[in-house]
Amino acid sequence: REDPFFEVWEQELESLLKEYPKFSSVKPLRPIRAFQASVWFCCALLMLAVAVPEGWAASDADWAPFRVCSYPEGFSEEDLDDSIVVAVAGPLRTEKGQEMLRGSNLRIEEVNRLGGIGGKEIVLLQCDDGVDPGSAGSERENSKKKRWQAVANRIADSEALVVIGHRSSNASIAAGGIYWERRIPAITGTALADEITKGNEWYFRVVPQTSKYMESIVHYANKVLGYRKFTIIHASSPFEQRLRKSFVDSLRNDGMEKVGEWGL
Repeated sequence: REDPFFEVWEQELESLLKEYPKFSSVKPLRPIRAFQASVWFCCALLMLAVAVPEGWAASDADWAPFRVCSYPEGFSEEDLDDSIVVAVAGPLRTEKGQEMLRGSNLRIEEVNRLGGIGGKEIVLLQCDDGVDPGSAGSERENSKKKRWQAVANRIADSEALVVIGHRSSNASIAAGGIYWERRIPAITGTALADEITKGNEWYFRVVPQTSKYMESIVHYANKVLGYRKFTIIHASSPFEQRLRKSFVDSLRNDGMEKVGEWGL
């Protein structure tokens, strides 16, 4: 809280909450999430994430509309001629996914109040890329990629002109090939893997990729803190393995020495 950088974002968040009083009863984000929310706000159809109230939980019935993709309640096919469709793809049955959805709606409501785009209102196609929580083990891993690709195909078959998402790197990579093939632009504000945008001219990001983060960390530790040796402890998921590779590459490029490594 003493960091002036985060104080600025906290002030921005407070002013936005005052502008939208219906969110005044919601617990604000911690500074780091405020920063992530501001990054979303810089996107073409940007997001402001507001955390869910403490103790909030949803039943299975609440998530029924998000099984694949759905329009808001009351929206019909007859409304499509007067609408611009934007898809949001993320794990909508989780709190983080709900932050994406709430942030997207907040921005879209603001644009629509000002007359929309070219006289047309923006409507959000809500697509849940989350995996059935009942699955486990290898079944769960196999179902993840199928789910992400199914959601991407559903979006490509819809009237959506652009995709906001996905939230995770693995989901973005799995869906990215389909967006490239079907020529659907996608923008992520959270996924970090270099592979998302590398070689895919239809996928964009508003956050630095993993390699840039690792280069900054290693360079700071070397040039500012004076460290010359590193030991690495890492997990085994695809995301952690990408982090590890980027970190090791950055160590080598900065002339530092890796003295140990443990996998969890």
